[in-house]
Amino acid sequence: MQFFIFIIISFIWTVIHYYFLPLNDILKNADSFAYLQMASNLAQFKLEWFWTGWFGFLYSLFIAPFSFLFSDVFVLAKLLNLAFFAIWWLFLYKISRKYLNDTFVFIPLVLYYLSSSLIFFNIQALSENIYIPIFLALFYGLQKFSKEPNFIKSIWIWAIFTLMYFTRAEAFIYIWSVFLIFLFLIFAKKINFKEFSLYFATIIISFFLLISPYIYYMHTITWEWWLTNKWSSNLRQATMRWIDKMDDSGFEQAVWELTPDKHHLIAGFAGWLQYDKSYSTWSTKDFLIWNPSKTINRIKENQIKLYSQNIPKILVWDYLKLAFDKTNSLYLRIFYISTSLLFLFSFLGWFYYFFRNNRNTFLVVFFSFFLTASFFFTIFFVLDRYFIIFLPIAFIFCAYFLENIKSSIKQFVFFVLFLAINISWLVIFYSENSRADSDYNIKKVAWNRIQENYSKKDNDWKYFNTDTKIMERWPITTFYAWSKERWLTPYTDNLPDIIKYASYNNIDLLIVDNMDFATYRPGLKALLEWKDNYFWIEKVKEFQDWDKKLIIYKFKR
Repeated sequence: MQFFIFIIISFIWTVIHYYFLPLNDILKNADSFAYLQMASNLAQFKLEWFWTGWFGFLYSLFIAPFSFLFSDVFVLAKLLNLAFFAIWWLFLYKISRKYLNDTFVFIPLVLYYLSSSLIFFNIQALSENIYIPIFLALFYGLQKFSKEPNFIKSIWIWAIFTLMYFTRAEAFIYIWSVFLIFLFLIFAKKINFKEFSLYFATIIISFFLLISPYIYYMHTITWEWWLTNKWSSNLRQATMRWIDKMDDSGFEQAVWELTPDKHHLIAGFAGWLQYDKSYSTWSTKDFLIWNPSKTINRIKENQIKLYSQNIPKILVWDYLKLAFDKTNSLYLRIFYISTSLLFLFSFLGWFYYFFRNNRNTFLVVFFSFFLTASFFFTIFFVLDRYFIIFLPIAFIFCAYFLENIKSSIKQFVFFVLFLAINISWLVIFYSENSRADSDYNIKKVAWNRIQENYSKKDNDWKYFNTDTKIMERWPITTFYAWSKERWLTPYTDNLPDIIKYASYNNIDLLIVDNMDFATYRPGLKALLEWKDNYFWIEKVKEFQDWDKKLIIYKFKR
C-alpha cells in the first residue's frame, strides 16, 4: 500500500513540475550545450562529440532517439529529466526501507521531491539526471551483495558500475570503493579470499572489456592511454589553477605554466579539437610531484573548502552563506539561519547512526564511496556537483534523526520544520531562476532576428548557417543558431591570442555581451563599443534590451 501511495505522489509531483518547465526556458549552461549537441549527432549516427572524451555519452544516448520529435531538443531533455526524476525515487525508497521504520521511510522521499539542489539539475540538460539514479542503484546493489554475496549480484554491480562510467568518466574512481567494500566482507567473514578474488575479478575484467572500444577510440585522438581525457587535460591544468579562480585569471596562468608555447590555447585548450602533441612532455604525475608542498597545501585547502563550503551548500543551497552576510537585514539572516538547520539534522542523523546502530553495512557502503570521492576530487579541485550524488543519502540521515526523537510531538514539529524549510527554498529558487531567463533572453532573440532579417542574397549569408563557427563566453547564441560546431570559448582576454585562436580554428563570429564579459573577460569589454580601427573584425549587428547589450562581430579572413 505504501509503495502505491508513493507512485501517486510521484505522478502528482510530475504534473505540477511540468508547469514550471518554462521557468528555465533558455539554455544557459555550457555543459548542457555539449550534451544536447552530442545527442543531435548521435541521432544522426555521428561520433563527432565522442572524441572530446570530456562528456560521457549515456545521457545523450537517452535523448537522441526522441530528438526527431522535438524542434527544441532542450525541451525534450527537460521532459526526460522529469521522467527520470519520477522513477529513480524507487532506489531511494528501497534503500530507505532497509534502514528506516515504515513510519519514517516517506521522509527522504519528501525531502527528495522538494530539494532545490536536485531540481536545479532537473531543469538543466545535465548528466546528473541519470548519474544520481545509477549511483543509487549501485549503492542498493552493494547493500544486497553485502547481505548475501553471490556471483549474480556481482554481475549486477559490474553492469551498473559500467553505466556510471559511460555517464561520467570520473566514476572509475569508485573501483576503489567496491574494493574496500569487498575487503570489509572478508573481515566480516561473509566471503572468503577465493570468493573475493572471483567476484572482484569478474567486475574488473568485465568492466574493462566492455569499455575497451571507447578507451581505444579516445586514444586515437588524444594519443594517451587513460580512462578519461579529463585526467590528461582538465585535471592537469587544474593543478595549476588558483583555488578560487577556476575559470578566469587563474585559467590564463594555467595555460602559461602548463604550455609556455601556448599550444593548447591556440589549438583548442582542454581537448576540444584533435590537436597535435604539445611540446611539453610532462605527465600528470610530474605536475603532482613538481612542487610537493604546493600539492599538499592544495589538498588541505580543498578539504577545508569541501567540508566548510561545498557540503553545506549542497544540503542548504546558498542560504548558510546568506545567513552570515551582514548586508542582509537581521530578520532575513535569522530566516536563513533557520533554513540551515537541515544541515545540522543530517549531521545528527549520521551521528546517531554511527554511534547507536549496529547495522553497519550501510555506513561501510556510504563511507567507501564518500571518502574515495573526498580524497580524489580534492587532489586537484573541488566542485559541488561531484558530491551531489550523496544528497539523497543525507536525506536518509535526516529521517533517522527524526526516528530517534522519543517524543512524537517533537517528531511532528521537526517534520513540519523540514517542510517549511524546503518550501521556502523552492520559492526563492524559482524566483531566482525566473529572473535569470530574462537576463539571457537577448542572446536567444539576437539569433532569431538575424535569421529573420538577414538577406540570403547577401554575400555574407554563408556566415549564418549550421556550419557557422561561433565564439562566445557561454554557448547560448551558438545553441539557438543550431550550429553543428562545438562550443568555442574565448579562453583569454588577450586580443592577439584571441585573433590567433580564431584564425587557427577558422572561427566565423564573435559574440560579445555585457552579462559575462565584464566578469569573465574584462580585457574584452572594450569590444562592447564598436571602433572603426578594429582591423580584424567587423560589426554584423548590435542588440540592446534595457541594460543588456550584445554585439555580433565577424572575423575578417
